[in-house]
Amino acid sequence: MWVLSPGLWAELLAEQGLVVDQIDVLTAHERDTPLSCTLIQAHCRLAPSSVEQ
Repeated sequence: MWVLSPGLWAELLAEQGLVVDQIDVLTAHERDTPLSCTLIQAHCRLAPSSVEQ
């Protein structure tokens, strides 16, 4: 099994035009449970033509 690091997630999302605000890796409370979930908060960049002047 492979897992993407938070930094790699940020790079991949940036390549798709998203700006990452925050990345949190949530893990299970029990030490013997190998479960984790990556929670990513991101937004789209504003296109130059959509910025109000």
